[in-house]
Amino acid sequence: MPFHAIFNTLTERIRTTRWTGGPDCFKIRDYGHAYRLVFEYLEAFYNTKRIHSHCDYMSPNDYEDLYRRVQQHKLLMVG
Repeated sequence: MPFHAIFNTLTERIRTTRWTGGPDCFKIRDYGHAYRLVFEYLEAFYNTKRIHSHCDYMSPNDYEDLYRRVQQHKLLMVG
């Protein structure tokens, strides 16, 4: 992942946690701990629940659910 993407993610995380408990809700012990926190944030929120323009401004989870429903509907129409 490019550095600017990680920096943007961390900046957004700090901005959102500032209003929901602040960045002091955990203490970063070392690089490995920071890496795990960023990875957890990316996998748990940023890549799954945050809306994206390439998903028609839906979260990836919602977009995939819609896609599955459309595919299922097409199968029902054919068979």
